[in-house]
Amino acid sequence: MHKIVFPEWIQKTAAAVLETLVPPQPFPPAQEQEFRTAHAKRFLPHRRATLLIALFTWSIFGYWDWLIYQSQLWPYTTEMFVINTAIRLSGAMVIGVCLMLFWIRDIHNEKVASGLLLGTATFCSFGVIAMLFVVPTPINYLYYFFGLILIVIFTFNLLYVFSRPLIIQAAATAFFLLASDQIYPIFESNLTTAAFFYYFGFCFFGVSHTVRFEVSERER
Repeated sequence: MHKIVFPEWIQKTAAAVLETLVPPQPFPPAQEQEFRTAHAKRFLPHRRATLLIALFTWSIFGYWDWLIYQSQLWPYTTEMFVINTAIRLSGAMVIGVCLMLFWIRDIHNEKVASGLLLGTATFCSFGVIAMLFVVPTPINYLYYFFGLILIVIFTFNLLYVFSRPLIIQAAATAFFLLASDQIYPIFESNLTTAAFFYYFGFCFFGVSHTVRFEVSERER
């Protein structure tokens, strides 16, 4: 059977794509554990700073909720505003608890650190998705959907978590959003396509960033 040999430029391009989007292989177990502990220690101050920024950013959008409510008295009702405010407060509490845990303890266990960070990001993502169901179209898409995109950017770029759990978290969020929209449509048909186009587009760039970050950390 004749073996197909691709031109060298195609092979190099394919290899570059794989290096950009596929998570690197871990070290042998003992070395991997040492690497993860060193990683958690190195980025502990950065993660504390990230959680402070996250708490401020999430909370300041409460004022955004108020502005939208004031300018859109109909169909954005008082009941919708109260529900969104409750979601916003619950998210702030979760971020605050995570920040407190990182602030009062030196979390050098990477599994614990990444679990807390991704759990917090997932809670906030689901909170924004819940807001999409509370607020009617087109207000939900125009004013709230990009809150989910902001969380995607934040999660991939500022949590300093390795690529595999980030990819799983992003996929789980996408599945939840898609399944929810199938059960109870929240967007018009053309907006649904646009929403997932943007979501997967930002996730794609996020994956490429976090994979390269992990590769550079392992090479270092």
